[in-house]
Amino acid sequence: MTTRPTFQPQNPAKSGYYLGWQSCTCFAGAMAAAFDRQASLIMTGGAVRNKTGDRSGGTTLAQVDTALNDGWRIDLSLHYGLGWSSFAKLINSGMAGVLQGWYAPIADSRFDAGNGFRGNHAVLVLPGWVVMDPLADGRYPGVYKYHGEVYPQTLLRDFAGKLNLSTTGYRALGAGLVYAGMTHDRVHDYRVDFSGGRFWVYVLGPDGKIAGRKTHTFDDATFAACTPPRWVPGNSSSKPPPGYRDVDGGRTMVLVTSGSALRGQWVSVPQWNVKVTILP
Repeated sequence: MTTRPTFQPQNPAKSGYYLGWQSCTCFAGAMAAAFDRQASLIMTGGAVRNKTGDRSGGTTLAQVDTALNDGWRIDLSLHYGLGWSSFAKLINSGMAGVLQGWYAPIADSRFDAGNGFRGNHAVLVLPGWVVMDPLADGRYPGVYKYHGEVYPQTLLRDFAGKLNLSTTGYRALGAGLVYAGMTHDRVHDYRVDFSGGRFWVYVLGPDGKIAGRKTHTFDDATFAACTPPRWVPGNSSSKPPPGYRDVDGGRTMVLVTSGSALRGQWVSVPQWNVKVTILP
């Protein structure tokens, strides 16, 4: 399993950095750097901002990339006007991306962490479409708090395409286009190992949430190829199909991609007799 970065809130009251509210790209960049090195934490967003030498307003992808290169020899690949489908392929291939956009679409969703903010912003998108939003510290009731949840790709696409390119008014980047700084591919092939015995298998509803679970049994140890682990929310609007029980809350799960018994089914990890192995 890949190492997920430690979440870094940009809020000065939590980060201790006085320019935190103006440093979303730096904080997203610091988390991207940790993912790129497969570490929990390498530097803070404040350290990245200090390395840019810029103390006024927000920062650009280029400034953050230069700071990461100069200070820690970490190199992001920058993309300006990249097509959404190309960005999605990079994320699905195992890269993480510092994604810039206009916050209004997120502000109008249940992921709103801006407390009224609707302007330009930057978030980190991880493989599996887990998003680390530097605003998401749950500082007030109603402010979304990061907990490793997957964001809808349609929401992120809208966020990215509405990035404001004007300094005097509003001029959107354009639907389906992306400004992003990408890490290296840090996701390899995965295998789910079963040591024998009973374990839980899950089914998802049309809304992508867990709709139910049931037990499955292997008499002997076996394994199968699978996707990288991802957090799947629970409480689907769909009723469990026959043979499945209700489930409350989300789970970290993998989708089995090989074998005949479980191919195309979701398995929660870890379980007492189920674990995930990352292949070299």
